[in-house]
Amino acid sequence: MIPAVYSQLEVQLSILLLAMLRPVSALIAAPFFSALQIPVQLRILIAVAIGLPANSVIHSALPMLHLLSLEGLMMVLSEIVIGIVIGFTLQMAYSSALMAGEMISSAMGLSFSASIDPVNGSASVALSTFFSISATLLLLFTGGHLAFIELIYDSYALLPAGGTHISFDMIYRATTYGTKLFVFGITISLPIVSCLILIQLLVGILSRSAPQLNLFSLSLPLTVLAGLMLLVIGMPAIADGISSALSDGLDQARVTLSGSAG
Repeated sequence: MIPAVYSQLEVQLSILLLAMLRPVSALIAAPFFSALQIPVQLRILIAVAIGLPANSVIHSALPMLHLLSLEGLMMVLSEIVIGIVIGFTLQMAYSSALMAGEMISSAMGLSFSASIDPVNGSASVALSTFFSISATLLLLFTGGHLAFIELIYDSYALLPAGGTHISFDMIYRATTYGTKLFVFGITISLPIVSCLILIQLLVGILSRSAPQLNLFSLSLPLTVLAGLMLLVIGMPAIADGISSALSDGLDQARVTLSGSAG
């Protein structure tokens, strides 16, 4: 006869798994927490620290189902989708800073200068790496990482673990929020890009009117110098734009979950 303590082992492991799935999925899809420098063990520890207290305090109704059954697999899939939606929404807002860096680099003529982004672990232009690090610092300094963890915790009250909360409206809201990536990216980079285009237009007019001056040879260093000066001048506005994008991403994630709960 199997002892009672072993008969409850599968139930306890199922509760632990369901409690960890949503936070782990959100951390993998979110910025900063998904960085290569964050150890996997730390992500698991954070997931346990979020999921278990949330389930115990909110008292999620976890059904007594076998995880390999159809109902159990649907619950697992639902938890994974909810976590990815939370992390993906913030990731879209975070990526607007990278897009702004790409646009400014193209306007400055620095598209050929690539370096390894320490946050994403991939090659990107120099300004995109700078904007990525800046967005990460702003996320930490403004308490965005704590607000993100709080959002995961509150999601258990909106969408308790143990049910199938996947809806077309949730996926539609999350995917259509990707359009904000372009909106925030253009908003952050538009002032600097506009000034650089005007400088290049002015150089082109002067070079056309006085071709013997050969101003095109000075176009690249002049554009780079002007771009660096504009970055220094406009950095406070850029920081405000990145902070607004991150705040909007957190708000949108909460609205998406609230709409699905309603």
